[in-house]
Amino acid sequence: MFFMGTANAFFVAMSVPLSMCLAFLLMPTIGFTLNMIVLFGFLMALGIVVDDAIVVIETHTASLQTGKFDHESRKDCCR
Repeated sequence: MFFMGTANAFFVAMSVPLSMCLAFLLMPTIGFTLNMIVLFGFLMALGIVVDDAIVVIETHTASLQTGKFDHESRKDCCR
């Protein structure tokens, strides 16, 4: 997990608890209850969040290694 660097691995690891906390705080306000279908959808969404975070960080790192500036690299990898 640390092949991306410690800071990048930390940000990817924090995406899971942060999105879980936000989802559990927002679910009662919009009227959702916890059942098997909601939990399965939640699991799928967490997989997408983690996958996207890894792809963005890998793209950013590769872009920095080609010599782009940090701000330019961030804009390119989020497209």
